[in-house]
Parts: sequence; C-alpha cells; structure tokens
Amino acid sequence: MFAKKFKKLIRNPQLFLFDALKNKLSPEEIKKSLGNNPNSSPDSTKATKPSSALKMHTVNPFLKHNWINSQINLVPLLVKHLMEKTCFIQPIETKSSDSIRIAIKSDDFEYVMNHIKSFISDGGFWIELDRESFDKPQRSIVTAHFRDETTIYYSPCIEFDPWFLSEKYKRVYSHNYNHICTHLDINHLNKTVHASNPYFLQGDIQPIENYHLSSMLNLSPSIYDNFDFDVDVVYTWVDGNDKNWQQKKSNYDSNSSNKDDIDVARYEQIDELRYSLRSIASYFKDFRKIFIITDGQTPWWLDTSNKQVEIIDHKDIFPDISHLPVFNSHAIEANLHRIPSLSKKFIYLNDDIFLWNSMGKDKFFKANGLSISRFEKIANVHGQPSPHFPAWKNAAINNNQLLAKKYNLQSYSYHLHCPHSLDKEVCQQMWNEFGEELNKTSQSRFRSINDISPISFLYHAYSFINKHSIKDDDWSTKVGIFNTANSEHINKLEKIIHDSTIDFICINDGGKERYTEKVIKILETKFPIKAEWELVD
Repeated sequence: MFAKKFKKLIRNPQLFLFDALKNKLSPEEIKKSLGNNPNSSPDSTKATKPSSALKMHTVNPFLKHNWINSQINLVPLLVKHLMEKTCFIQPIETKSSDSIRIAIKSDDFEYVMNHIKSFISDGGFWIELDRESFDKPQRSIVTAHFRDETTIYYSPCIEFDPWFLSEKYKRVYSHNYNHICTHLDINHLNKTVHASNPYFLQGDIQPIENYHLSSMLNLSPSIYDNFDFDVDVVYTWVDGNDKNWQQKKSNYDSNSSNKDDIDVARYEQIDELRYSLRSIASYFKDFRKIFIITDGQTPWWLDTSNKQVEIIDHKDIFPDISHLPVFNSHAIEANLHRIPSLSKKFIYLNDDIFLWNSMGKDKFFKANGLSISRFEKIANVHGQPSPHFPAWKNAAINNNQLLAKKYNLQSYSYHLHCPHSLDKEVCQQMWNEFGEELNKTSQSRFRSINDISPISFLYHAYSFINKHSIKDDDWSTKVGIFNTANSEHINKLEKIIHDSTIDFICINDGGKERYTEKVIKILETKFPIKAEWELVD
C-alpha cells in the first residue's frame, strides 16, 4: 500500500495531496498529535530512505532540526486546498526559503487542522505539529511538518501564525515577528483573515502569491530584507591521498622551512568535502553555485556534469602560472576572486567546516551588500613574527604591520572558524592597495614567515576600514570546534548532531591519530542523503 502511495505522489502530487487531506481531525486528536510522542511515533530503527526520485532526506522521527530540499512542493498545494475548504488563511512573506507562513484567525486553529489530517492508518502522509502543548487562545507560531511512517520532511514546512482582532485598539495583529507587517489598522480588516467574508478566498484558486498579505496591501519588499544579489560558495581542496599529488609535492619539500607543510598527514582527507557540500545543500538553499579550487584533482564522488558545482584548477586563477604548483593556502586564497564567473558576493570555507542548521543570505551579508565578519572573543594578535609561531599567527602579525603602516590601525582578534563573507571587488581593491605583499604571498610555494593571510585576516580588517563590511558584535552565532584526535571532542560532537542552536561546526585535523571512522559515522548521520551532484556509489 505504501509503495502505491509513493507512486501516486510521484505521478500526480496534487491528486495525492487532495486524497491525503480527506480525513478529519478532532480537537482531541490535535492535542494528542502535538509534539513528538515516543509512545505513538514510529520506531526510529525502522527509518528508511525514500525513493531517490523524491530527493528528500530521511531522518530519525525523534530528531528534529534537519532541512530537506524537496522537489515536490506539497505546501503550496496544501494552502490551495485549505482555501478551497474556505479556511480563512493567508500566506505571509518570510525570509526563510524553506517554509511558508500562513495567517489564521486566532480561534480557527482546530477548524484549519480538520483539513490537514491524512493517512494515519494506512502509512501515508500526515501532519506533525512542533509544539509540546496546545493553548487557547494560541499566540505563538505552530510549525507543521509532513511525515509518514518513517520520515519527517522538514522542508518545505508550514507555519501557522494566529492573528487577533482588537476592537478596543482598532487593529488586527500578530504576536510573531515577520519582516513585512505585524500590526494593521482596523480599516484594513477586509484584507486580512479576520474579514467577515474574505473576498480573496472566494472563486477560483489563484497562485498563492496573489494572497500574500504584502500583495493584498500592495507592499513593496522590505529595504532591510531585500537580498537582490547572488551568493556563490567557494572551497579550496586537496586530496592528500593522491599518489601523484604526493609525488609532486615531495619534489619541492626541500624548499619548505615549515615542518607542518612537509607532514603528509596535514593534507589527508576523509571525504570531509563531501559532507560539507551536503551541509550547503541542506542548510543554505540560497546559494547560486559552488566552486571547488584544486590542483588538477576531482573528488571521486562528484558528478562533473552537474552545473551547480564546478572544479577550478589553480592555473585558472593564478595570474602567473610560473608560481605553480603551490601547497600554500595563503597563496591560493590571495587569488580566490579571480575565479571565472564568480558572483560579486561569495562565501569561502574549508572542507572541515559544516553548516549545522538552516540559514539564508542574511547570515553572511546585509541586504545593502555589506559582508559580515565574526571574530573570536580572544584578542591575541601582537608582537613580531617568529620561527616558533605557527604560520597562521605569523601571517596575522604581518597583516597587522601592513595595517599599522597604512592606516595606523590594527586588528587583534582572529576570525571565527566559520565561512568568510567576501566581495570579489574588495579583494581586487586589496591587490590594488597591497599588490607587492600579496604577490609575494601568491608566489610562496609553501607557507613562510613572510606570508600574509589575505582572507582569514586582512580582508576583514581592510573591508571594515573601507566601509565594505560590519563586525558582528551580538555573539549570537555559535561555532563548535572539534579535534579529530580528541575522543572527548568526538563524543561531544556526537551528542550535538541535532542541536538547533549551533550554526557552524569545524572539525580540525588532529594529526595521524584520528578517530576517522567515528567522525565519518557522525557526518553520515547528520547528512545522510546524497546531494544531487554526487555520483551513485
């Protein structure tokens, strides 16, 4: 029976959904279904992956906070269905690209829910509400997810936003913030769900956009939430397990004065990139394209015919190919902005960084285009370069000397271990300003005591001084840093797999003694479904 339902879903999703919504849900059942009840939820050990044609995540029914890129958009169909059933609902614009918020009359929650019950007894879809209790009058947003016997589909999701009518204060309002409108003068009553007979719900069902509150009130997009620019994602990556690459590097090892650069363990990879890209697919839906910068290498699992991911060779971005090959991340980062067809705004991250929860462009940029820089709370970039310091610290100190010479200003904190928000035009301006120093770093085959760190340090200071970025001072972004050689770190990482308060995770290389298998298992648990650019094993 369940297989037949899925075949109907693939063949005709609208018919499937309308069939699914034919049952009624009593107020008692509503209260019973709120939250996750271990006594009534499916056995998590029986969770299976849905058909690959659906391109959805499968997650443990007891675990929340995973994002799913569903190709079959059930939510708009549900909204239309509710309109056809004369439920007084109205879509409201949100910044979230993986949810649809709808306004409902504050006392109509049970009535609306009566039309979204489906397939309880025969293994089809139904709605799960993300609440622990049911209060009347309902004030806070209630999030609903589609689910079946084995799977909670976290995106697209639907948010029920109760709106109230106050005759005393002559207004219609919500207790929940949205970036367009939360309070309306009562003279706009006929354009809200509290109209006695909302005209926009009658007659033929039109596209959902026609019923947005902003459309009804003829509102333009919010100045502060109108992200009208593309954002690309850039990675630098090396397969240190590649024998050809190892031989190439060994030919130049004698030129390096940094013992860390000679250590092959520093370049080993355990498919971190694969899972980092899955985190982008899962939690940053707004990206335009992903670029992976490599030295003539391609991940074995990457479908190079997929247009969303492109491999960029070092020779495509270095202005002087006589500087190649390079094994210096500072040199590569100095030339990121030269990627052909790169969007003006982009984020840069290494393969050991993972997005842990859903986010949009506003996590990295302001709507006016300013990039957001996030720094550690510790201020410890001082002194002079030293052979006893790690390469990244020497580079930061060299950056500060440049800043002091040019602006009589310095920066004393490192950027957090999270994606860097960048503007390629600002990167080019840095070359115009510090071309000699950047060129020296660009031609440095291995990291040296004279390097500067163009992206991880210099960019953020330079862009702030020149009013191209802002410093995030609210400390609300949470970054978890874990070492692959530390068993306590790995055990803690395992416990926070589904922590909704964490934005980014960085899993640092711990050297030769690493808990590789456990790390892979954790990443596979967090990101279980292949991205569309992955080849079938």
